[in-house]
Amino acid sequence: FDISDMTQPKLLDEYVITSASSEANYDPKALIHYPARNIIGIPVFSYNSYGLYNSVKSFAVIKYDDNKLSQVRGFLHDSENNGELFRGSCIEDRLYTIDCYKVVEHSLESGEKTRECIILDEENEKKSYEGIYATTVPAYIP
Repeated sequence: FDISDMTQPKLLDEYVITSASSEANYDPKALIHYPARNIIGIPVFSYNSYGLYNSVKSFAVIKYDDNKLSQVRGFLHDSENNGELFRGSCIEDRLYTIDCYKVVEHSLESGEKTRECIILDEENEKKSYEGIYATTVPAYIP
């Protein structure tokens, strides 16, 4: 947006992701802005061909230059759990996607998943429903 006149903001460019939704549509905290690399990012929840939630979570990273969106890349989070908080954050040349179950590290350059850390596994999830809150965090992440 061009907001030089705050009473009349102007749309400069847009990118539409079809068959999906994002928390960024209603929660501005879901959007990340990483000006060091000229990128913004949003969490994306995909729908299948029947319009039902898929179990696919990804994070769309959009590069911008000269008021134009120049590149869009999706980073797959690989989680079968939907509905809970899903966010991303950039540190140097890495994107970290985070939900209630795990943290996944991706290379911003190649798009590859480089590491992941399970926060809440199936056994501990069952315990948390029973009122016993627990988590497993490894001491070392390879």
